[in-house]
Amino acid sequence: MDYLNAGQVLAKNFETLGKHDDPNLIKKIDTPEYEDYDLKLIYMIDKVKYRLGNPGESIKQKIKQIKIDPEYVVDDLTKNITTISDLAKRQGFSLVFYLQPSLYNTKKELSEYETYNVEQDKQNLALFPKMHSEIYDLYRNELPKLAEREDFIFIDSD
Repeated sequence: MDYLNAGQVLAKNFETLGKHDDPNLIKKIDTPEYEDYDLKLIYMIDKVKYRLGNPGESIKQKIKQIKIDPEYVVDDLTKNITTISDLAKRQGFSLVFYLQPSLYNTKKELSEYETYNVEQDKQNLALFPKMHSEIYDLYRNELPKLAEREDFIFIDSD
């Protein structure tokens, strides 16, 4: 029996899934009201669906303008890893840090589905793919040095 990971399943069903950002697939809904929802997670999901389905109130333009300093992200992660590494040493276990793969900064050949997602993100989230790639460049530069300094195992999954 062949086992497929989530990415392979999505890729296999890419044609039947349709394009996730197609405005015709997003149903128009009434304005979600907080007090109408017992489960607030559903309220948040409906709020996003509402904003995406109503271009006048779309959050896409705001998202396109968000820029986070990659150095800040890397510094924050290294502080957290250092804290966990210290805890690991005190508790007598070894820390293994596994850097998950990134579609925006990889040497592997992307599937059709992955390529589609990257292209859509470049259009809809203009700054994100570039910023994410910059962050991963910094991760790959800084984390091996941190692993050596803090004596933990670093695995880059790319």
